[in-house]
Amino acid sequence: MRIGFHERPHDLFVVAGTCLAALAMIAGGSGPLRFTLAILLVLFLPGYAITATVFPRTGEMDWIERIAMSIGLSLAVVPLLGVVLAATPAGVRIEAVVGSLLLVTLGLSVVAYEQRMGLPPEDRLSLSIDLDVPRWGDLPTADRALALGVAAALVLGAGGIAYAIANPPAAAGFTEFYLLDQFRGIAPDSYPSRLNASQEGVMIVGVANHERRDMTYTVQVRLVTVQYVYNASTKRNDTVELGSVDLSVFSVNLLDGGRWEERYTFSIPNPGDYHLRFFLFIPPVQTQPSHFLQLRVHVS
Repeated sequence: MRIGFHERPHDLFVVAGTCLAALAMIAGGSGPLRFTLAILLVLFLPGYAITATVFPRTGEMDWIERIAMSIGLSLAVVPLLGVVLAATPAGVRIEAVVGSLLLVTLGLSVVAYEQRMGLPPEDRLSLSIDLDVPRWGDLPTADRALALGVAAALVLGAGGIAYAIANPPAAAGFTEFYLLDQFRGIAPDSYPSRLNASQEGVMIVGVANHERRDMTYTVQVRLVTVQYVYNASTKRNDTVELGSVDLSVFSVNLLDGGRWEERYTFSIPNPGDYHLRFFLFIPPVQTQPSHFLQLRVHVS
């Protein structure tokens, strides 16, 4: 069996079709096919279109040189496009990079098509590969066994890939636990870290459930009295805990994807230095907190 092209530039048709398939898969597909098409779009197709444009005649270089040049030119084109995109309002984003690669590859393919079709048929770039498939009965016993082993390995491998695609591992869930100031900002200076005695401090405590299941959280608030003692060896202040008291304990029930935020008000009657600590317990582990937040408070 012979495959190839000569009078018609079927290779350019394949390049254009692969570009369109890559666009479709990158936009809405997933899995190994998407990865393969993305690799071709980045590492081979732009360089092949350039090579086909510059060298449209047969015999100008052999196919190994043509393939090597296609890969090298592709590796050179992608960074150049990134530099150009960085100077435009589009910026270096995945959509802009993919779109520019498609435009360059398809545009050069059109130019290569026009140049090649303008040449006499005998001068056009061509490729011819003869595939001789031996008859099963003519194979030695060892070759038959090897062929069956290879076929079995391919079937098992394809089955494994298909199973992995159909049954992807479950993504790990997570929980957000955060503190905001009363104005819902995150600027450090806006937190109630410096108060007068018995002055109210207001914060917002937030929990967001991304565990892929409904959750019942426990939030514990503890006020720790501390003293900062200078350590001459380390030339830093060490924190010494003098005592602590639990201020609040409450439960938070959240559906999967739900978010909870609550204003939390506190006051400290005595001057000194304190750590206001927020602990989040995620079931089934209730003995050790899964998340920990802390606010340093100085009371005058």
